Amino acid sequence: MYVIFPKDRISLGSSAKALKFRMLLYMAIGIGASIGIILSISNIIPLPLVTVIATAPLFIPGIFAKRMETELKALDDWYPSFIRHFGEIYMMVGSMGQALDAVLRSNFGPLQTQIIAFKNRIKNRIKPESGFELFSKEAGTAIIVSGNTIMSNAILKGANMNEVGSKVSEISLKLNELRAKRRQTSRTFETIVLVLHALTMAIFGLMNKLIEVFHTMVANTPISNNAITLSPIDPNFMAMMMPIVIIVTSTINALAIKVGQGGLFKTVWFNIALLTALGGITMYGTNMALSNFLTDHILNMSNLGTQLIFFVKLI
Repeated sequence: MYVIFPKDRISLGSSAKALKFRMLLYMAIGIGASIGIILSISNIIPLPLVTVIATAPLFIPGIFAKRMETELKALDDWYPSFIRHFGEIYMMVGSMGQALDAVLRSNFGPLQTQIIAFKNRIKNRIKPESGFELFSKEAGTAIIVSGNTIMSNAILKGANMNEVGSKVSEISLKLNELRAKRRQTSRTFETIVLVLHALTMAIFGLMNKLIEVFHTMVANTPISNNAITLSPIDPNFMAMMMPIVIIVTSTINALAIKVGQGGLFKTVWFNIALLTALGGITMYGTNMALSNFLTDHILNMSNLGTQLIFFVKLI
């Protein structure tokens, strides 16, 4: 999927928010690992719930990354109208400072701060190419970086800024529309993966419980025929493997969802935390729901079989 699906780079370069995200991620991993080790050693709660609690701190960097993605997308949404307006006015007045003054009579939402800083630099006689470069660095989105690079080079080459601005705006708008369509399509895929993930974890939980019940049946049932040797899987080993199954399966499905969604890849940590919580709770719920049923119906039959064998031997 990573090879087939097109890459969708929203953010370029590093920023203070990217550094803060890394700090939150390292803290979440450290806290989650500590909680998981302590709860596993103390054996206070079942291991599936330990997995849920240990990965819960990953929601913090995941939510922060989602906010970053929302802010970057908002900047990209406002950029086409700004660059078209700027190209038209700059072609008429011939002065970048006056063009930006006229442009700022309109409101461009979250992009307004970067445009004002861009205008102040131009007013202070900073080179246009340096102003565009700093504008791109502050915004940090791939569309704005590419568009500003084209505009800066077009000014140096003496191009028709009205046509250049209109073309950059048209391309940026088309890219935003494609991203919106991709997000809409990925929601269906995301829903399917979530349902299948829950069903998979329920099946693993059922399998774990059946192995435990089968192990109890074999341990309580005497077998006199040495030709038949039953070696059931150790239920303790299966119980230890369940957290690994939850984490690995959740990570793979989270990566698949993120590849389909596109956008800022840092948000994959939110998907991992969500799928791990869903998988752990589903597996624990399956164990609890089937525990009484399997114990009452299957183990009672096993005890009845043991009593019949003992009665036949007496006869």
